[in-house]
Amino acid sequence: MPDQMPVARTFHDDVRSVDVNIKRLRTELAAELRVQKEQLKKMLERFDCQ
Repeated sequence: MPDQMPVARTFHDDVRSVDVNIKRLRTELAAELRVQKEQLKKMLERFDCQ
């Protein structure tokens, strides 16, 4: 079996990879903010501070 050369990543591959990571991080952040918002609402309800 001949040795295979690794495929070089292009600039566009890197940009796509960064875009995918940004979208994933935005989704994770949005989910975490929703959880924190609900927690804050519950804490405020305890003090009737809506």
